Amino acid sequence: WGGAEDQAKEIAKGNRNAVNWQAEARKVLHQHVSDSFHPTIYTLLEDVNEEFIDPFEKKKKQQRANRAPREDWKAELDRYLADDALDVDVSTDLVNWWSKKSDVYPTLASLAIDVLPVQASAVPCERLFSSGKLTAGALRSRLTNKRFEQLQLLKFAWRSDLTDLAAANSEDIEQVEGFMDAFVEMIEEEEEEAKTAV
Repeated sequence: WGGAEDQAKEIAKGNRNAVNWQAEARKVLHQHVSDSFHPTIYTLLEDVNEEFIDPFEKKKKQQRANRAPREDWKAELDRYLADDALDVDVSTDLVNWWSKKSDVYPTLASLAIDVLPVQASAVPCERLFSSGKLTAGALRSRLTNKRFEQLQLLKFAWRSDLTDLAAANSEDIEQVEGFMDAFVEMIEEEEEEAKTAV
């Protein structure tokens, strides 16, 4: 589902924006894994003098040394894609399912638990964050976090105070048209009264 074949079918139907969702999912997974599993400076510099290493980092280093080697995430993905016995249907609670499968597919479960609970939203706070790309464009890339936050909050506050002139004008036009119709009716009535009086 959602692979290159489905993308080709969609393009043939005229959808120029068809997406290969399997490739897109792999790209997201690769980005997630790349962002999540960077080695620390201490694992890269094994010859660092022990007295300069933070005690927390020492403990993490010991835990990594004692842990069994983890399966490569690509092998985990291949194993997941090859598994025909996935007990998933339309009514499956995917967050719960991935929580249960975290021991079988730890990397994929980590990604799923991060992504699945996120709800699509059009509430004002979501629009506030979505409009950030307009504030932090290429020409404003040197904004500090504090200034960026101030601009976003000001933009959101001002947006609620803006008057929709098109809507206001439409209401005024409807009101004037109502008066005009009433005026035309009055003139027609007066003309008919004048005809009957003669």
